[in-house]
Amino acid sequence: YQIVRIEEAGQPTGTPAAEATPEAGGAAIGELYAGALDESESGSDYYFVYDMNGDGIQELIVGTEFAETAFIYSDIRVYTCEKQAAGYVLKPISGEVTTLGLCIAEDGNGLFTQDISRGTGAIDIYRITIQDGALVRGDSEQEYTLGDAGYQECGNANPTVEWLELSDRSALAAIG
Repeated sequence: YQIVRIEEAGQPTGTPAAEATPEAGGAAIGELYAGALDESESGSDYYFVYDMNGDGIQELIVGTEFAETAFIYSDIRVYTCEKQAAGYVLKPISGEVTTLGLCIAEDGNGLFTQDISRGTGAIDIYRITIQDGALVRGDSEQEYTLGDAGYQECGNANPTVEWLELSDRSALAAIG
């Protein structure tokens, strides 16, 4: 959305009011996130954008993939933007979380990751949120066994994250 006109309450419609102007010196969120991606140090980094904390600002989630045993994990770090008088400023969220099978939580509160036991097939689902400016992985919220109906339902209800290559900036253009 873009503010194109500000009117006082009770003012007749159609009467010109103060026109909204872009804030001088403020950078767009997409530009700030592009700068963060430009500073990425690894050739195995990927990203996506998602409003993790429901504040109306999509966060930039950057993951560095690595293989451990039979699984591919991602160390994720998160950036957000903070509104200031002159526009937005980039704000890195402190901490990193190692994830496996990262999903968007159906209830809109953060992300889900999982731990899988290779020996028993037991799966624990953990929520990742932003709390007090830090990335937090909570305690296990759900437990399943690999392949059971509950695990399949969980997968259907909580969509898997679609990672983008760092060179694909299409998701950043969509947020401005």
